[in-house]
Amino acid sequence: MRFVQEATIVTILVWSGVSSTLAQMPMLRLPSPTSAPSQYQTRQGNFGFTRLPPVAQAIATQAPIHGQPITNVPLADASGWWEHHVGEPQRPSAESVGVTATELIAQALAQSEHVLAISQGPLIQQENVLKAIADFDPSVFLESRWDDLSNPVGNTLTTGGPNRFSDHHWQNKGGFRKKTNLGGTIELSQAIGLQDTNSIFFVPGQQAQTRMMLGLNQPLLRRAGREYNESGILLAEIQTNIAEHELSRDLQDHAYTVIQAYWDLYLHRALYLQRQRSYDQAEKILIELKSREQIDSLRSQIARAQAAVAIRKAGVQRAMLETQTAQARIVTLTNNPYWRNGAAVELTPVEAPATTRAAIDLHTAFQTALHYRPEVAKHMEEIREAQIRFGISKNELLPTLDLVLETYVAGLQGSYDVANSIGNQFANGAPSYSAGIIFQVPIGNRAAQAEYRRREAQVSQLMHELNAVLSQVSLEVEVAVNEVEATYQELQGRYESMLATDEELKYLFDRWRLLPGEDRAVSFVLEELLDAQDRQTEAEAAYVRSQVAYTIANFSLQRASGALLHFGQPLSFEAAGEVVSAPVGEAPAFGTAP
Repeated sequence: MRFVQEATIVTILVWSGVSSTLAQMPMLRLPSPTSAPSQYQTRQGNFGFTRLPPVAQAIATQAPIHGQPITNVPLADASGWWEHHVGEPQRPSAESVGVTATELIAQALAQSEHVLAISQGPLIQQENVLKAIADFDPSVFLESRWDDLSNPVGNTLTTGGPNRFSDHHWQNKGGFRKKTNLGGTIELSQAIGLQDTNSIFFVPGQQAQTRMMLGLNQPLLRRAGREYNESGILLAEIQTNIAEHELSRDLQDHAYTVIQAYWDLYLHRALYLQRQRSYDQAEKILIELKSREQIDSLRSQIARAQAAVAIRKAGVQRAMLETQTAQARIVTLTNNPYWRNGAAVELTPVEAPATTRAAIDLHTAFQTALHYRPEVAKHMEEIREAQIRFGISKNELLPTLDLVLETYVAGLQGSYDVANSIGNQFANGAPSYSAGIIFQVPIGNRAAQAEYRRREAQVSQLMHELNAVLSQVSLEVEVAVNEVEATYQELQGRYESMLATDEELKYLFDRWRLLPGEDRAVSFVLEELLDAQDRQTEAEAAYVRSQVAYTIANFSLQRASGALLHFGQPLSFEAAGEVVSAPVGEAPAFGTAP
């Protein structure tokens, strides 16, 4: 199916920079099957399709949320010193490969075993559509039977003399049958029989019996009509659409996981650089103290610096291991065969995190989620499916009334002359015909009524579930919007904190260099200097974490809005209506349901 093939192999990714505003973030778009409806239009007959319940219409058309929009305000020179070095190789023995989140997502969609597995779902469901269509395919049949009878005679008129009746009869029948989309069955058949008996009244002997028959069995009430008989195709198509929406949701989840893994790699590489610099700072202090050991450095000062160096060296090693773990997670998610085959590869991120404040409107974000979230589209399809089944149950309230028509021509010839017998079908006599009806109705019709009420209750249940889904989507969007604002505020605070620790460290370092070594105050200043270096490393780590958190929050908002990866056309909720049907428990005994 084109949807799955293009979604997993030919991925067209249009990615916005993380520093752009949410309104400027284009969605990743992939083609969708043309069978997916862009609108849910009400149909005539028993099947009415609901687009959106009234409560959802109220949510969708409500006035924008009050409040001032967030403007684009970038932090002044908000980049850290490490941003220019994160993409540099940290393991000289490994091959450095620069990657972006977009490239990793493309590789994951094309190569991940998880993606390839879940992509089979729509393909499997698509076969059910062809299976439902095949119900209307004509079929060829052939029947053959041989009878060799030898029965005692209780009436001399049976054989005219012999005391046992001997009958040899070979019956053959073949032809075509086809079910129509109106529910009827058409059959065209040709019967050929060869028969011979020991009766003197069996004339001519060695008979060739032929009959060509055309028959029609057409329901007039129950199971009649195009809507009823083509409902299997519609249900199979809906199941395919549901599978595609589930695939879209799972692909977005996988893409989001890849994004998290990418920025986790960026984070740990930045932390490694920060801890490496902190280690270098402590080592420089230790080297300087040792060089002045015979002049003015105290042994306690050297011991304190050695302790700081040892602790920070352990932190560097820990950061390197965490970086390798983050890279291993990316390799697993993308399933890149070159990276998994033991090749010494170092993945280096080439994108910087976001520092620009995105302009976000809560109402617009929810409107986007309403049209693009796979969960909403899936529940709309489930309601559509339930309404089709509800229409089927209304049809099955009717009694069975079938029209049966049949016509045939027959021929007979002796000496097993089949060819002339077939010719006699059309040359001699006239066609025969018959017509009749079949009527049947259960007393009380309780099974059909129970099914009708059950299907009606299912529609009502799914409508309430849709309201619950919309409420949950609204909550997730609001939480995502608030998280973007909260992480940006934290980003600002962490940046100011980092600047303050830098100023403190510069002051303490200058003071330590100027004080004489034998002064007892130098030991206290050294202790404060080493602590300030630790605080600087912690502030830098907190700032880069806030950068990554803000970037992830923007992608989380895209995910909550259904715009992280998008397949096909948005849902349309215009002219939404509500199912109007008889209350549960008031299904009519017979006839068309209200």
